[in-house]
Amino acid sequence: MKPVFLMAAVASLVLNAVAVSVLPAADKPRLPVARTDDKPAEGKVRLGGAIDFTPPEGWIVAKQATTPTRAAYVSADKQAMMSVEVLPASMKIEPDLAAAMTKKMRQNRQANAQKFVTEPTVEKDDNFVIRIRERYQIKTQVADQLHLYRAVGPRFLLVTINSLAGEDNVKAHHDAGVSTSMSAQFVNAGK
Repeated sequence: MKPVFLMAAVASLVLNAVAVSVLPAADKPRLPVARTDDKPAEGKVRLGGAIDFTPPEGWIVAKQATTPTRAAYVSADKQAMMSVEVLPASMKIEPDLAAAMTKKMRQNRQANAQKFVTEPTVEKDDNFVIRIRERYQIKTQVADQLHLYRAVGPRFLLVTINSLAGEDNVKAHHDAGVSTSMSAQFVNAGK
């Protein structure tokens, strides 16, 4: 993976996560509080003391982009990056959140002089509060980025996957992100 892609991917993932305000939609199902211990089960990662998830199999931890509330990974083929982030408990979903997010994505691409191949599009998926996909040019390659916002207990998890793998292989990267998001469980560890 080229360092420019990694830096651009990390910056994009962080900017998109920071620009969001999230509150549970009344009609979206939430997972029950499933755990009450103070450390994650074997093979799980805990974020922000609130959410445990199973890391994507075969992906490499990107330590430089990892924080107490965000885990970051690079695919084994070095063609994709994934960010898994527990959003602050105070974040709220506004009715026009998806529209505001797609607008922010357009602004970010414009600021970075990146041309869209496919504008940010909200995709319907009952597993997620919001699911947005965008495709944009990075030099000679196309980045295919998927943003997944999921209610997990009283909190929200954002998984963002950015893949340069091309049409034939991007699905495997996106599927890894969906699986990672779906593995998440709320943890009531006294926090």
